Order: sequence, then C-alpha cells, then structure tokens
Amino acid sequence: EDFVLPLTDLSVGAPAGTQSPPIHRNGRGAPPARSTF
Repeated sequence: EDFVLPLTDLSVGAPAGTQSPPIHRNGRGAPPARSTF
C-alpha cells in the first residue's frame, strides 16, 4: 500500500480530498464546483 500513498498524495494533495482532487482530475488547474472554497 506504500505505492498507493504517494499516488493519492500527488493526485489529491489533501487528507480528505476537499478541493485538490477535482483540480487534478480536471487537469485545468481550477475547480469548477469547488471554486467556492
């Protein structure tokens, strides 16, 4: 599971994944619905 931790850390960048995940998933660098945060 060590290989999963770094992947999630880079992709998520957040413990619970509040706004970082959507940003990386979209690949735009800006959250669409998380812009409020």
